[in-house]
Amino acid sequence: MEGQIPERWVDRFMPLLKEDLVYYIQYFQVRNARNQYCPVDHAYMMRFTAHTRVHEVNSISDGFPLYAHAVVPFEVLRSRIWITEYLSGAIISLWPLDL
Repeated sequence: MEGQIPERWVDRFMPLLKEDLVYYIQYFQVRNARNQYCPVDHAYMMRFTAHTRVHEVNSISDGFPLYAHAVVPFEVLRSRIWITEYLSGAIISLWPLDL
C-alpha cells in the first residue's frame, strides 16, 4: 500500500521515519489510490494526518521481508509504453556501479 505525507506535515514526520526500520502507524486516512503513476498495485493508499502516530517496532522476526517487489516480464513492460496508470521501470544494467 502506498503512503503519503502531505507537505504541511513533512517537517513533523520525516525525523521520525528512517529507512530499513519497521513502524506501527496509527490514525491515518485511507483514500483511493492515485489514477496515474501508481507505485504499487493496490486500490487504496494511506495518508498521514495531524492525528497520525508513528511507533518504531523493535522486535522483528527473522522472517520479516526486507523488500517487496513484483517482477514483470519485458512483454508487459513494453505493453505499458505511454500508459500512465502504473509506475513501471526496467533494469538496464546488471554490472556493479562504481560509486
